[in-house]
Amino acid sequence: MIKFKEHIQNDKLLDYQVEILSPSPIFKPYIEYYKNVITDAEGTFKCVPNTNEELYFNFKKSQLQSDNHYNLDDPHVYLVGLHQYEQDAFTTLDNTVSGGFVIVFKPNGIQNLFRLSNSEILGYAVDGENIFRSYSESLWVKLKKTPSTNQRKLKVESFLHRFLRPDFYPNSFLNQILILVKKEKGMISTGEISKRFRISPRSLQRKFSDNIGISPKEYLQITRLNYALELIQNHGENSLTHISYLSGYYDQSHFIRDIKKICGFSPGTFKKESQQLEQCDNRNFLKLS
Repeated sequence: MIKFKEHIQNDKLLDYQVEILSPSPIFKPYIEYYKNVITDAEGTFKCVPNTNEELYFNFKKSQLQSDNHYNLDDPHVYLVGLHQYEQDAFTTLDNTVSGGFVIVFKPNGIQNLFRLSNSEILGYAVDGENIFRSYSESLWVKLKKTPSTNQRKLKVESFLHRFLRPDFYPNSFLNQILILVKKEKGMISTGEISKRFRISPRSLQRKFSDNIGISPKEYLQITRLNYALELIQNHGENSLTHISYLSGYYDQSHFIRDIKKICGFSPGTFKKESQQLEQCDNRNFLKLS
């Protein structure tokens, strides 16, 4: 299935144009979907943490930075692990109209496909050369020369075939938990999950730590935070009290404090100056300059 999302403002060409492609059946245990992005966004953005690990083939000059974690200057291929709830991370984009091709993995897809421990890449963006060696640059060149998004997908999947494991079976139990978390927008407690799936809190904690890299509580917080930002962006006409309630915050002061702590801006600021909050598919960005 393919869909497009395009924003046009002030007679500009676009902010983000995103084309979504589903993976071939053999890759569905690992990959949520692919996205092809074209954008004229420029400046420095703060990245809001989310629950997807992603592999980028980047055709737009950029710099990625997170204090005490990483500093990548114009990486062509890079892998982004999960970022912790309160971790600051920034992206600076140049002023060209360009973009990239992105693999959006299922929460434990990178671990299952590349045999990488999620805890090893937790909080990091890793240059592709450190993982794929010389294959990284050669595949990037091929994709950049390929204008067709579907052909890009085929070339990426041809490359990924070498990592497939014939004896692999996805963790269906964990996937059921993650499907529930997504359905509930993160508005469910770890206690409710333990009770519904008949798993002890300690076992649930270990399952998330081993397979995803962060605790179930942090995973829920990140999911709920992104849903709250989506509500602010798309339903800004509603009061903050109503938005906080819809996103599972029954204490509005907690809602305001949480958003400000992670994003650096209050929900009220987002409502008044909506240009500061930008969304490209599954990721939220805060424009700083």
